[in-house]
Amino acid sequence: MTATEDNLELLIPGAQLTHLLTIVSDDGLRSLKTVIDTIDREGATLHGANLARLGPSMVHRIRIGGIRASAARDVARRLENLSGVTRVSVEHYVSREPDSAR
Repeated sequence: MTATEDNLELLIPGAQLTHLLTIVSDDGLRSLKTVIDTIDREGATLHGANLARLGPSMVHRIRIGGIRASAARDVARRLENLSGVTRVSVEHYVSREPDSAR
């Protein structure tokens, strides 16, 4: 991702950048605490989480904000190295706050 893409929220007035981390783990909920701790250490804000069982695996979809795209990618790379985590992906979303769209 280029520097411009990393600052995408600055190109759109009133934009808010959030990230969706999708973490697949094979240890049920045991890795979830470590995932949340990793997100907290980065200084990100937890906006929500969705947990779903997929066969023997657990899929954690966690929406965070308050950090740039590069920091979200760094979080994803750290999460990939956790014991029990089999896959991590990150998506970036730019949205406008309702009052700023005017």
